[in-house]
Amino acid sequence: MREGDTADADEPVIRRSNSVLIYDGQCGLCVWSVRWLDAHTRLRSATPVASQDLSDDDLVALSLTRADVDGAAWWVEGEMRLGGHLAVARALSGCAGVYGLLGRAMARRPLRTVARVLYPVVVRHRHRLRVAGVRCRVPK
Repeated sequence: MREGDTADADEPVIRRSNSVLIYDGQCGLCVWSVRWLDAHTRLRSATPVASQDLSDDDLVALSLTRADVDGAAWWVEGEMRLGGHLAVARALSGCAGVYGLLGRAMARRPLRTVARVLYPVVVRHRHRLRVAGVRCRVPK
C-alpha cells in the first residue's frame, strides 16, 4: 500500500485495490524495484504489498498460497495471476518509454523465454546483490 493510504488494516488487500503487486519486503532488490516502479510507472492502479504483510485471509482472497508468495513476485489483477518473470513484465509494461517496451517484450517470445530462465537465477542469488547500499535479508 502506498504511503498515506488509510485503508482498514483488517480489510483484505484484494478489496483495497483492483490490482496488487506482491513482492518480498525483506529483499533489498525487491524493495528498490518497487520504489523505482512507483516513481516511473504511468499506471498507478496496482497496490504494492510486501508478501510478509499478507494475512492468511489475504492469501485466500488472492487465490495464492504462502509458498507462492515466498517463491516469486506476483501481479494479481481481477482473475489474472502472473508470477515471477511475468509479474515483472506486467509491472514494467506500465512504464513509459523503453521500460514499458521492455515489459511488453518480456511477455512475448523470445524474451519471455529468456526472462523465465533468468528470473529464478536472480531470485536464487539476490542475497549477493547490493542495490542502493542495501543487501537482501533473505536466508542464503
